Amino acid sequence: MENISDISKLENFSKIKNIEAEKILDYDTQIVLNNNLAYEKENNKLFTGITVQKIKDNIKNINFYENGNLISYYKYFLDGNIEETKEIDKKKNQVIIQKYDKNKKTASQKIYENGFLKSENQYINGILATEYKSNGKENGKFIYYNGNKKVLSEMEVLQTNKKGQSYQMPKTIKIFGKNGKIEREYTFENGTLENQTQKVYYPNGNLKYTGIAKNNDMINMEIKDLYEEYNSNGAKIMSCKEIETDKWSCEYYKKNGELKIRKQIKKDFSKNLSTSKYIYDSEIEFFKICGRRNRKYIFDDSRKYIDVSELK
Repeated sequence: MENISDISKLENFSKIKNIEAEKILDYDTQIVLNNNLAYEKENNKLFTGITVQKIKDNIKNINFYENGNLISYYKYFLDGNIEETKEIDKKKNQVIIQKYDKNKKTASQKIYENGFLKSENQYINGILATEYKSNGKENGKFIYYNGNKKVLSEMEVLQTNKKGQSYQMPKTIKIFGKNGKIEREYTFENGTLENQTQKVYYPNGNLKYTGIAKNNDMINMEIKDLYEEYNSNGAKIMSCKEIETDKWSCEYYKKNGELKIRKQIKKDFSKNLSTSKYIYDSEIEFFKICGRRNRKYIFDDSRKYIDVSELK
């Protein structure tokens, strides 16, 4: 590759200059894309080799193809510094994707192993904002920080891989207060909150409210079947079972846990377990990126929302 014009301007020239390929083509004039596969314009055959894309005299992209599939690549800023890379470690069966800002600081790094996300770090101005820690092949946790090493929220996920694409489905989301104690805990099953027990906590970390979600909306959550309240010391003070919509048969308890009274009430408990739009938008980074509510929460590895039917 060292004979490619202007390649010596690139930040990683010494690393890539000795890479060889049977064909090195110009991306814009000699390649045609069809269904994300690269074909040679000249003979309409699936392309294997290297393509170079330029903006005037500056190399913007170097792509590596096998049978039309994009296997790895290097993207550059116009000054020749690296913007993004996708590299393969065949010994470890890993794919490593890294992004950089214009100051050469790492913006993000993702490592996939055997088709599943193994680790991820995202940075803002060089400060860790998000990380992913795997717990086996399919299970893992995203942790979101406030820029000062304090955890804003955590999301446990279950991964799946379809057609070479990694997807994440949330299992639980925990939101933390400024004191580091848990404030809210949302549980999912098959990408939805519906029919799952949801929890809200006191500032000291003790359970405050718990109830079963009727719908799949964290901001306008509706409650069904069971709702319970606790005091700040962790003792249950009320337990209600739904008779009909917003009508409940409730038991109230003394401080020592003994039953105090039973009675029927008509009340909407939804506000106690719903999260505010502020928290949803500012502290649950996962949802701020995707901007979706009231549908099943399943996302690809760029945190982009997908329709459940795409996994079938």
